[in-house]
Order: sequence, then structure tokens, then C-alpha cells
Amino acid sequence: MSGDYTTSLSVIRFSRSDGITIESRPHTTRYSGTATINVARSVSLLATVERTNEDQVHEFRVLSGLTYRIR
Repeated sequence: MSGDYTTSLSVIRFSRSDGITIESRPHTTRYSGTATINVARSVSLLATVERTNEDQVHEFRVLSGLTYRIR
């Protein structure tokens, strides 16, 4: 398990016409947590939860995954 807290973010975006753009978000707060559970020797589950708060925008994301190792 791991957790993260951030009070200011920078977002890097890539587009074919403009190249790389860096956007600074000084009034953003982000909380996130990640957990990995090993189900068997070759199977593990991953879950990530993230909450982002800006001045007028609020995001909530849940990501999950399954890893199977072939031997």
C-alpha cells in the first residue's frame, strides 16, 4: 500500500502540432492511494484511488488491474 498528498501540480501534455506544453496548477490538491494484492504466485490485483480538487473542478478516479505472470 502507498499513499500520496500533493498541494500543487504541473501537467505535461504532448500534442503533435504544439509539441510539449507544461501547465502549472498552483491551487490544486490531490490525494491518492494504491494497493497491490498478491492472490497467488503468478496473479496479483492492483487498485488505485485518486481525488483531485481545483478551484471549480473536482475529479475522482478509480483504476484497477490484474497481472498474470506466464512462466
